[in-house]
Formats: sequence, C-alpha cells, structure tokens
Amino acid sequence: MKNPIVIVGAGLSGLRAASLLTAQGIKCRVLEARDRIGGILLNDPVLVEIANKYNKSTAQVTLHWDIQTGVVTIPKSIKPHRIAENADIFDFELTQEDLNRIGTLN
Repeated sequence: MKNPIVIVGAGLSGLRAASLLTAQGIKCRVLEARDRIGGILLNDPVLVEIANKYNKSTAQVTLHWDIQTGVVTIPKSIKPHRIAENADIFDFELTQEDLNRIGTLN
C-alpha cells in the first residue's frame, strides 16, 4: 500500500485496529489527541499561518493535507461542532508550497 491509513481519535479500539492492520502489513498512523495529529501539534506556527491564509482551523488544514496527498483519513468526534468542522474541508486547495511545508512537519 502506497499511503498509510490514518485512524483519528484512536483510543483503545483504534490501537487494536492499528495492531491488526500492522499485522497484515498495512502501515498506520494512530492519532490520539485533538491537539496533535500524526505527531504534528495543531498550534505549530506553520500550520497556524497556513490555516489563517485559508480562513480554516489547523485541524481542517491538516485533514485537507491528508486528502490532497492521498492519505486515507477517518476523522472522529462526538462533538457536533467538530463533526461539522471536519466536513468543511472541501472548499479550498492547498498550494504545492503549503503541501511541502506541512509535509516537513512530521
């Protein structure tokens, strides 16, 4: 598989899923906390700058980066405003420069 599978809001069930996928030779990234996605802090100055440029949250920019770079992402939240935010990521396109800058963060 070319790209990793990303499991958002992992908890114990996500860790179990990642373990099963890894055992099958599928690469995974487990995302555990809302303030950190794949090891990238959502308050990173580069992400904040890019998010401000597009008038989006840093979480939205990170999720959109995943989509533009072909990473399968499954966002999870129980909070209605975060569910809506996670879905509101299809009205902008990151430039190649922004994709590269985000790509160097992890």
